[in-house]
Amino acid sequence: MTDQERISDILKRREYFDLYFPPIEMCDARQDISYRLSNSCPSCGYLTLDARCSWEICTFCFWEDDGQDNHDANQVFGGPNSDYSLTAHRLEVYHWMTDLKANWVTANPIEKSPGHELTKLDDYISRNEPDEQLILNQITLLSRLFSEFRKINSDSTPSWKFLTEKQITEIKPAYNKSATRGL
Repeated sequence: MTDQERISDILKRREYFDLYFPPIEMCDARQDISYRLSNSCPSCGYLTLDARCSWEICTFCFWEDDGQDNHDANQVFGGPNSDYSLTAHRLEVYHWMTDLKANWVTANPIEKSPGHELTKLDDYISRNEPDEQLILNQITLLSRLFSEFRKINSDSTPSWKFLTEKQITEIKPAYNKSATRGL
């Protein structure tokens, strides 16, 4: 698969969220943006942001939304996203999430849950699932799973291999408790 095909997959995901979910707010902090931004994270394409261009950090891919989008995806602005262009971050996240989804069956217990749940969400999206609440529940569950990992590892780079067995046994009950509440 080429990089352009990977980016195309992310943009298709964003089109799904644009179709089935109402637009979210866009702050007016950047005067150079004069058009509506997509209502999903510009990097991973999932519906994880409360507002666009508000420097909110995506709970899935950890991109800080500074308003960068398709119109300037290849530029490196520095600032909150360091030396990443949006395109570079999209590709890195795409590879990371693809590995997470491909290996969830054989992964350790803490990798298994997010990989499985992400696979399930992508299946809903590929089927154009119209049930908004089902999708939002799945996003909420995944956001909580990814947030747990951020609490353990202060490094903003997503990594699933840094967890010790002790940490896995500490997080798993918290995940099971949140998953059984029907999020």
